[in-house]
Amino acid sequence: MQGKTLPYLTVLSLFIGICAPTLFSDGMFLDGITYSAISKNMAHGYGRFWEPHYTEGLAPLFYGHPPLAIGLQAICFKFFGDSIFVERLYSLLTFLITGGLIVLIWKRISGSFKFGWLPLLLWILVSDVSWACSNNMLENTMMIFTTLSFLWVLKGEKKSLIWFALAGISLFLALLCKGLTSLYIWSAPLLMWVFLKKHSFSKMLIQSTVLVVSTIIPVLILILFSEDAQNFLIKYTYEQVFDGIANVQTVNSRFTIVWKFIEKIIPSLLLILGILIFAKRKKLHLKIGDKKKLVFVLIALTLAGILPIMISLKQRGFYILTVYPFFAIGAGIMLLPIVSQIKSLKLKWVKLLFVFSTTVAISVSIISWGEIGRDKNLIHDCKLIINTIGHRKLVNVCSDTRKRHNVIAYFSRYGGISLMNSKQSSEKYIILFKDNCLNEFEGEFEKVNIPTKDFHLYKKGK
Repeated sequence: MQGKTLPYLTVLSLFIGICAPTLFSDGMFLDGITYSAISKNMAHGYGRFWEPHYTEGLAPLFYGHPPLAIGLQAICFKFFGDSIFVERLYSLLTFLITGGLIVLIWKRISGSFKFGWLPLLLWILVSDVSWACSNNMLENTMMIFTTLSFLWVLKGEKKSLIWFALAGISLFLALLCKGLTSLYIWSAPLLMWVFLKKHSFSKMLIQSTVLVVSTIIPVLILILFSEDAQNFLIKYTYEQVFDGIANVQTVNSRFTIVWKFIEKIIPSLLLILGILIFAKRKKLHLKIGDKKKLVFVLIALTLAGILPIMISLKQRGFYILTVYPFFAIGAGIMLLPIVSQIKSLKLKWVKLLFVFSTTVAISVSIISWGEIGRDKNLIHDCKLIINTIGHRKLVNVCSDTRKRHNVIAYFSRYGGISLMNSKQSSEKYIILFKDNCLNEFEGEFEKVNIPTKDFHLYKKGK
């Protein structure tokens, strides 16, 4: 049993070691801190599932993304408090669940849990995987449901259509996490028919229909029977989807997302290359056999998740986070014949690697725990100011500061503070960045003597 579980534990410790410096330290990418702020607000009764609340000054009703992932995280805040580790451990949990699903897909394809650690290793080496885990992205939760959906499609190939219905419901849940980028799983029955040819075209068509319909019907039910859901989904579609495609540009080329994918899988490709070179020197054979067609399915499914992003010039690398499990499984199947022949994979070497990786993971986690990793001055000042003025306050800032979304996010996450911008200030406090623009505000303000670094607090009156 030890020989079977130890490689999995080794991969897990490697993943923790890779993530730990940023996962367990304070500071986070803007999107992640924003989502955790909204989740925390929801947990404390500020906003509801279909009416998420960010701040009073910015997005008092947040329609930026569907609310499921935010709502699930809100449950964690409800039960475990407001610690910065709530969103981090939630994020880590989503990856542990996805990793379990990857292994189940591997078992479905290969017939055994043996070597299931191989796709996991290839997956965690994708640079955006550890990055997303450390930064609380909505794609983390969505990835659970897209991976689960494909697992159920695989089960449905030889069994009842009920599995395709379950796969569709899972896609519906993925849709409620981050929107339309999850729907590429709809292509799975078609791709399996094209490459595997296990059954007739008509059967594939029935499978696809069940998959698509079981995704859409729950959406229609929400729209027809929940006015709140209807209002949210309409506003989200127009304000985020349509406007994002038509008017938002973050890249200069539609092919950027393809280059991003290649860039992110470079560490995995280097490992693959190393194994291939080793196989050539040891004269090991590379005979995938009847699994070759499944590799094509998984490659095609990966591309199905990437290429539709090209419809818009609004692109970010993490938009395609959910395709990496399929890339890793496909690459793992390709390498399996070689890895299974490597006799040097003895238990003692695995034990040594496990001890080393675990020691590194624990050490880095302890060192990083609670330290400030990014935005040090901002986080320092933010917490100091919140401790001074209290939580759930309206505070005025300069118009320039109001444009700095990371400032808004941290004050909202750590103190429920809403940063307002009003020249005729009616609020008790003003926060200024390096003492600029005090002249924007009418009335007299006195500087509060606290040891901030960049942001300074002023109180109305003398």
